Amino acid sequence: MTLDTANAPLVLTETLTSAPFNFIVAIRHPETVISLHEQQTALADLFRSIDAQTDRRFAVYVACNPEQILPEHGPYVHRVNVDIPPNTQMAKAKTLEELYELFRNDKGSRVAAALDVIDRDAYVMIVDDDDFVSSRIVEFVLSQQGERTGWLVDKGYSWTTGSGALYEVDGFHRLCGTSVVAPARYYKYVRKQGSTRDGIQELGGHRAVVDNARRNKLTFQPLPFRGAIYRLGHSNASQADVQRLTANGKGPKKPTLVERGIGKVSRALTGATVEEGPKIRIDHPIEIETDLMREFFGRKAT
Repeated sequence: MTLDTANAPLVLTETLTSAPFNFIVAIRHPETVISLHEQQTALADLFRSIDAQTDRRFAVYVACNPEQILPEHGPYVHRVNVDIPPNTQMAKAKTLEELYELFRNDKGSRVAAALDVIDRDAYVMIVDDDDFVSSRIVEFVLSQQGERTGWLVDKGYSWTTGSGALYEVDGFHRLCGTSVVAPARYYKYVRKQGSTRDGIQELGGHRAVVDNARRNKLTFQPLPFRGAIYRLGHSNASQADVQRLTANGKGPKKPTLVERGIGKVSRALTGATVEEGPKIRIDHPIEIETDLMREFFGRKAT
């Protein structure tokens, strides 16, 4: 694994250097991307969104294969090269459970490589490579250091590529991976122990860490503002395989009355919770005006 702060890779040392807040972007193998042009556009949008942060005490770690091309970026972006083969089995998955496990293993392995260079006490936000984040996140989280808690993007927006409107999403963290901010130590994964299956699976998802942390009496609180945008309507979105299996009747079955009862008892014993959502207000489009353009897209409205 190598860390690249420009384009020439540098060999990692055992010394961890970390900003107090770190964004991690895990990029799939280039061979599994349908449109490289759309990928580059989305990545450039994401870098621009992150660069709008009002507090500059952050770093971005991009975990990707060596042949991955990144758009122009600032000095706060650090490349972590990983040697992970294309995740071609996702297209052959026969159930949603199998699909999700394959997805989480690939993404989690990439996130782990970036987590290896981040201090365990620093904050981490795993960000999907096609989403957007509020410019207020770093400033708010670091201003709450006395809390030492995890934060959930409970409220956010959805946006279709090219649209001039956003839609409010409540229960956002039940929908989108760009939704969890936590001290790195909240995750099961331990530095350099990449073979730990549960830890990798947790890093590849965005729900398990919340319930697992609560079982260990580690807290999560909702951000008091809409913190991210979930992008829809582009060819590289991973929703295609989900739609394929759902259309084939391979989606999850509704739990029986007994299963619901067991789940209720289990949650009572472990402290896990069932949270409502996501709820998208499709009847209430919000025009993307200047303030929203600056906060999420890193530019003025045109």
